[in-house]
Amino acid sequence: MKTLTKKQKEANGENFSRIVDDAAILLQRKADYVMNIKQVADYLGISTDAVRKRI
Repeated sequence: MKTLTKKQKEANGENFSRIVDDAAILLQRKADYVMNIKQVADYLGISTDAVRKRI
């Protein structure tokens, strides 16, 4: 298994922050719109497993 460098870890953290920010913006815009896990994953461009890990 490959160990991530400090730069890669920082990039991963930035990507996670971007995903969370995008989700927050979506929630603010569509507060009355409910999405299922697949729709959230498609919107964010990540897998359904990645969404479940972050819930």
